[in-house]
Amino acid sequence: MQDLLKVMIVDDEEKIRNLLSYSLRKQALDVTSAGSGHDALELMGQQSIDILITDVRMPEMDGLDLARRVRKQYPDVQIIIISAHSDIDSALEALKVGAVDFLRKPLDPKVLLLAINSSAEKIRLQRELKEAYDSLEQEKEFLAVTLRSIGDGVIASDLEGRVSMMNKVAAELTGWAADQALGQPLSKVFHIINEQTQEVCENPAAQALKTGLIIGLANHTALIARDGTLRSIADSGAAIRDRDSKIIGSVLVFRDVTLANRIDDELAKTKKLDSIGVLAGGIAHDFNNILTGIMGNINISKGLIDPASRAYKFLDAAEKASERASKLTQQLLTFSKGGEPILELASIFEVIQESANFTLSGANISCRIDRDNDLWAASIDKGQISQVVQNIVLNARHAMPEGGTIRILCENVVLLEGSNVVPLLKSGDYIRIDIEDEGVGIAENQIDKIFDPYFTTKHEGSGLGMAVTHSIIHKHSGHISCQSSLGEGTKFTIYLPAVKTALLVADDNRETLEGSGTILVMDDETMIREVTQSMLEVGGYDVVHAVDGDQALAVYGEAMKCGQAIKLVIMDLTIPGGMGGRDTIKKLLDIDPQVCALVSSGYSNDPVIANYQDYGFKGFIIKPYLSSDLLRAVGKAISSL
Repeated sequence: MQDLLKVMIVDDEEKIRNLLSYSLRKQALDVTSAGSGHDALELMGQQSIDILITDVRMPEMDGLDLARRVRKQYPDVQIIIISAHSDIDSALEALKVGAVDFLRKPLDPKVLLLAINSSAEKIRLQRELKEAYDSLEQEKEFLAVTLRSIGDGVIASDLEGRVSMMNKVAAELTGWAADQALGQPLSKVFHIINEQTQEVCENPAAQALKTGLIIGLANHTALIARDGTLRSIADSGAAIRDRDSKIIGSVLVFRDVTLANRIDDELAKTKKLDSIGVLAGGIAHDFNNILTGIMGNINISKGLIDPASRAYKFLDAAEKASERASKLTQQLLTFSKGGEPILELASIFEVIQESANFTLSGANISCRIDRDNDLWAASIDKGQISQVVQNIVLNARHAMPEGGTIRILCENVVLLEGSNVVPLLKSGDYIRIDIEDEGVGIAENQIDKIFDPYFTTKHEGSGLGMAVTHSIIHKHSGHISCQSSLGEGTKFTIYLPAVKTALLVADDNRETLEGSGTILVMDDETMIREVTQSMLEVGGYDVVHAVDGDQALAVYGEAMKCGQAIKLVIMDLTIPGGMGGRDTIKKLLDIDPQVCALVSSGYSNDPVIANYQDYGFKGFIIKPYLSSDLLRAVGKAISSL
């Protein structure tokens, strides 16, 4: 139900007030009256009034003075002035103070009703206008809030290509304040180039105005901000149309994809390395089995002849060549999915210091290594991290043939949640390692290739060094990056997860190379079983064989029945077509919870080697191995009982 119009009658004559009130109440109006201007103002402070009808001549405060005050305090109130004097001057004065009508006494009720209806129409129109204005303001506010809330940049322009509106994100990305950008050519505010060719790109908004279609940006588009900052962006432009579908401008919507591109590049690089790694690991596994037989037989043969003989010299050279081949397969394994790090708590600083100094031995290059005084420890594979440092330092050495200085800095850093310093790393404690040289640098078009397998800028080398380095750091849940310019040197930055734990000194007092007792060797390769047997027999052990897990379980169980305990079992992790070490150890532990076993492998898809204790093994031995390696691992496992 619509509210009644509220009318106030002000007159110092009570008879006139009552007469007018009676007449107006018949017209479904809410009527109030007052005998003076002061009373009227007091009542208006207590209740709202739509129409004020006041006499001109009243004591204390006349109608014109009342009208002035009402107009000032209540500008929406419609004022009708009545007077017994209808001269022109009085009417003009009434209009000046804001009256909408001037009526002469005695009042004809019909004339007054017409004046009230006229005021009521004005009130209705005012209210509709206010509602429309409020609705428009709400819509504008909603649009403004929406634009501020959008995570993308938004820029609107007119038909002449001049900026007519931009949101906060667009201002941040372009470097232009919204008020400064208004009226500027869009090409000046939104300056885009091709990242690869550095050529200026055609603005998608201009294309949208021409075609009326939605236009997307080409790949490798970058936005140059007002301060020169370069950002990779993705965006689209579209024409703005009015209700008649007439084009009246264009709108650009764009976002910063610099970080997303970096993450995609890193993931693509990792995926590429993993794919090649699967192939590399398979080759390394087979090659290591062959090398085990070759190196083992050479090693045993050297022990059977006089070191002064001519044959010994050739065997020694063959053994060294086999060891170099073994290192190459080890690189392939590290590069592959099977090269999981064998972690231990260690001092990064000590590993770096030892590895860098060893690599630079005899070179005319100085190495300065700085660190935080309270540098944290890390859970690392010391051999693999040493390989990383050697690879980087060796490259730096080759890049400075005339000498120079390599600077290495190790410091504690904390990556906070939501930090984009290293996008692919989780928040937490890390050790940051910077290795910087003064060498010839790397060309810009080669930076993205340095971690690719078999890519090298040197005449010598396998091209695996940096690929292996990247793989090692990745498997340590870390991150490595490179910054370089021709003639300005190269800087590698490595992040490794830190451990805030005091280091314990390992007790490796004795490594036993000789012993006694029976050892069970399980391997599907006859050559490896025979070579391993010969090595163990030299160390004083008796040896029995098994080709797979089923046979090993049978041999072990029979020995237990006969009271001929087997002191140690050496099991190959992978037995094609048969039960390998991972499944065999479970069943051996059911038979004998005190079983002592070593796991042996040239390659593993599973992290069994890295976490051998979790599977019930006492140690591990990596193929290929020499007699001393095997006997040392056997002695260490037996002494742990």
